[in-house]
Amino acid sequence: MKIDWARLNYILIPTPPRAAGAPGKPLPRVVRVFIGIGRSLTDTGRAMLVATFLVGALSLDISRTTAYVLFAVLAGVVYTSLAAGRLLSPKGLSASLRGPARAVAGEDVSFVVVAKNDTDEAREVLVVRGPFLPHFGEYVRRPTVVESVPPSGEGTSIVTLRFTRRGDLHLDPFRVARLVPLGLSTGPAVETEPLRLRVVPRPANVTRVDVLGAARHQPGGVPLASRTGESMDLKGVRPYRPGDPLRDLHARTWARTGTPFVREYQEEYFSRVGVVLDTDASDEASFEAAVSLAAGVVARLARGETLVDLLLVGDDLSDLTIGRSLGFLDQALDALAVAEHKPGFDAARLVARLAPYAGRLSAVVFVTTSWDARRAEVVAAIEERGPAVRAILVGRGEGPFQAVDPESIERGEALSL
Repeated sequence: MKIDWARLNYILIPTPPRAAGAPGKPLPRVVRVFIGIGRSLTDTGRAMLVATFLVGALSLDISRTTAYVLFAVLAGVVYTSLAAGRLLSPKGLSASLRGPARAVAGEDVSFVVVAKNDTDEAREVLVVRGPFLPHFGEYVRRPTVVESVPPSGEGTSIVTLRFTRRGDLHLDPFRVARLVPLGLSTGPAVETEPLRLRVVPRPANVTRVDVLGAARHQPGGVPLASRTGESMDLKGVRPYRPGDPLRDLHARTWARTGTPFVREYQEEYFSRVGVVLDTDASDEASFEAAVSLAAGVVARLARGETLVDLLLVGDDLSDLTIGRSLGFLDQALDALAVAEHKPGFDAARLVARLAPYAGRLSAVVFVTTSWDARRAEVVAAIEERGPAVRAILVGRGEGPFQAVDPESIERGEALSL
């Protein structure tokens, strides 16, 4: 069994499912005081505090040693530094955080901490500190000290993070504070807004997906879809908008109204695909590989002429329209980011969830980590309703499916499905 050494470092800190660092109950006052002292001290200050405790332990017997003198000096320096920090008012300082709302698991994401000075005096040497990260997060680039912020100006510090696990993150704010002389502590801090970040799965490197279903008639069409070759019906005319093709100008309406109008078309036949992810996985690693594969399938299909119409993750159904200039891949990645491993496979319920959409789907891509009679029953039931089914097994085996090695997904190898 593979040991997660990073997780062992945080064994006393529970991580809620698909979230980390979410606000909990207020800590006792005494605990908050000690945390406040720890936050006020710099790395050098913490090292000196530890040295002070060690010297204090060695100087308990004052009749045999004079180490207590050194203890008094060290304790006095640390205390004086903490007391002096109270005098460095953060008045006129404010902090904000700029960065993306999403990150991809395993990839670097950068944020900019902005310290704004609204006073008429320059602020020198501002220390920027980041929040405590969960076990699957790390600082690739820690925030740097802002040497000086001019009057009515701004100073910035760039921080780069990396998270290896997908999910919604709710982390503490970044803190900005003035540095006390000698560099042992800081003054009262101003905080940015809390860090809210959705870590989406890294899509597998899917280079091809063969879906067997043919394009199906779509009553009413999809008016906003881009045209890529199929025959189209004239839906009507509408006012001209900048960027419309000049060949679509409707001369008669323009002449009658004095305002440019263009023809608007709708396509009646589309290849629409649903992607289904089985959340009843054999183990967590296989499930994460299946999530990544499902993301790769959606990303590959969305780049072609196929519409990805829905994404069913366990019991959670996302009604999408991605592909052919419609929708955004982020919609699907957001749904996959919070997918949870849930034991128990209900074939009848899954078929019932898909039934209302079967009439418009050309095919269904079914991603699972195990295969048995219940999965085969689902495939047969869907095909009876019209759509073709492409079953993909994340794992090893033989049957009416294509098997994909989870390790090849993790290594980012090119996959032709």
